[in-house]
Amino acid sequence: MGKAIRVMCVAMAWLMACAPALAWVWPGVPESRTMSERWLGAGPRISELFGYCGSPGQRCCQRPSTIPGLDPRYCDVGAGCDIATNICVSPCGGGGQVCCDGPDTYAPQGDRSPTGLFCVDDQCVPRKPMCAAGSCQRESRRCSEQCGKSVGVACCPPDAEIAVASCKVSDLICAFGDSSMTGGTCVHCGEQGEPACPGGECRVSAGVRTIERDGLCVACGYVGGPKCAVGRQCDGGSPDPFGPNCLPGGGLNQPCLEGRFCGYDGMFCDTGNLCRLCGAPGQPCCPSQPLLGGGVTKECGGYSNLQCAHFNGRRVCQYKPGQAPGDGRPPPPPPPPPDPPKTCGGQPYRIDTTTFYVWVRQDTGCATVGGAYPANSFAEAVQCARSVFGGAVIEESVEEYTFAVVGPLGCRTLYVYGKDADDASACARAQCINCGEPTPGSCP
Repeated sequence: MGKAIRVMCVAMAWLMACAPALAWVWPGVPESRTMSERWLGAGPRISELFGYCGSPGQRCCQRPSTIPGLDPRYCDVGAGCDIATNICVSPCGGGGQVCCDGPDTYAPQGDRSPTGLFCVDDQCVPRKPMCAAGSCQRESRRCSEQCGKSVGVACCPPDAEIAVASCKVSDLICAFGDSSMTGGTCVHCGEQGEPACPGGECRVSAGVRTIERDGLCVACGYVGGPKCAVGRQCDGGSPDPFGPNCLPGGGLNQPCLEGRFCGYDGMFCDTGNLCRLCGAPGQPCCPSQPLLGGGVTKECGGYSNLQCAHFNGRRVCQYKPGQAPGDGRPPPPPPPPPDPPKTCGGQPYRIDTTTFYVWVRQDTGCATVGGAYPANSFAEAVQCARSVFGGAVIEESVEEYTFAVVGPLGCRTLYVYGKDADDASACARAQCINCGEPTPGSCP
């Protein structure tokens, strides 16, 4: 009996030491470790007991099966596998450093990148890409910063087959070259007429608030346009409670503005959410409600010869004692609602107004997106682009070209855009310093 108890104790001690470590066979699944500790209690990881793998200075861990496009070797949180030595190193993820590959990393997923925290034992760290700025080169497993950092340059290629090409600056997004989403060009994002940034983010553009619609940032908050998602839904209008757009509001017998007020002296928002007259002789006294220009409404609309008094059970505006009709000045008329947005050429928006991307030719021969222009026709968008870029505007179709270049760090595959093969070759030559002549196609 005593021998059996000793065997059971040894087995339990082994499980308490090993069970937490077994949860790390697959990074990014902290629930397994939590469950084992709930049953057996917290214990040291097996790598800490025997110096097994994963920590800086230890050998790289290896998954039991190969995921297509992803090297099976990996390290722990905050470290990366140097495949040349098979040793985990830290720091990682910087330019020229080993790519981070611990369970706290993720591969960029276009406009739906994973976010949040990676947590174990109630200790959390932010999730991060394999490389802080740039791309993880599959051949060397090191971070390159020669992609994805400015408008018009090639997007960084996928870090693994599960990922897509991406850009590494917050106001850039990858315009994919084809449906494979493995290459493309970085374009500006987040402003009116531009693609939405990763996560569907749109910003205020030249004083115009924007919202994401079908992947593009469009103006919002104006009467007839979509409601804004952040802050006030409508500026100078009323949000439609049954639809996505802003309705006329704040005027006489119109719906009240957001927040149940009308915004002008001489009107108030009644219990039915409609704007009614107030503050004139014989009219109800105006309740204290906000004004669009600041301040609050006045009881009798700013008339100097009126006062608010009780009459037949109601509070109404009456002439002051000794004051005759005609004395005092009425308040000024309310200001007109803000103008709706216009196209890049100053034309009113129509139902078919579209955002056009216009290409321009750089001195290097590279074709880059010169901007996104909301316009009623492509010809109008070209004219808008010419006012900025002049003769560099490209009206012809632009193609993506693939070149292999050999430099000090080995062969690199470049994805460039040009109006013809000669321009594309010159563009590829300018992308790689101290490299040989670019050859069409990909690296072997």
